[in-house]
Amino acid sequence: MLISKTAPRKTLFWKIARHLAAIVAIVLLGGLLSATLVRLAPGFDSDERELDPGLSAESVRALRQSRAGEHNILRYYSGYLRAAWHGDLGTSHALGQPVQSLLRERWRSLCAWPALACCWRGCCIAAGLHRLPVACSGIRDDGIT
Repeated sequence: MLISKTAPRKTLFWKIARHLAAIVAIVLLGGLLSATLVRLAPGFDSDERELDPGLSAESVRALRQSRAGEHNILRYYSGYLRAAWHGDLGTSHALGQPVQSLLRERWRSLCAWPALACCWRGCCIAAGLHRLPVACSGIRDDGIT
C-alpha cells in the first residue's frame, strides 16, 4: 500500500487554515459583541461637551447629530471594518486626534508589557519554575488538592 508523502502536508495545511479561519471569526464576532455592549451601555450617547452652558441649543443638536451614525450597530461596525481595512482607524472622541497617530506615538509602551510578560514566562519555563506549585492555587503536582 503506497501512502503519498503530500497527504500529511495537505492535512496539516487544511488544519492550519481551519484554525486561522476560526481565529478570524472569533475576532470579528468579539468585535461585534464589544461594539454592541458599548452601544447598549448607559450613557453611550452622552457627551461631556453638551454640559457646557455656553453652547446654544443648535450646537448641542449638532453634537448629537455628529454621533447619530454610531447608533446603528451593524452599519457602524461594517463601516469601521471597511475603513480599518484601508488604514483609517477613526478619530478619538476624547482626544480629538486620529487613532492611528495615537497608536504610532504609543506603540512602544503598548507592546512593552506584553513583551515583558512573554519574556518572563519564557525565563520561568527555561528555568523549570513552571513546574513549581503555586501557593494560592491549592493545586499540587501529585494531583491532590
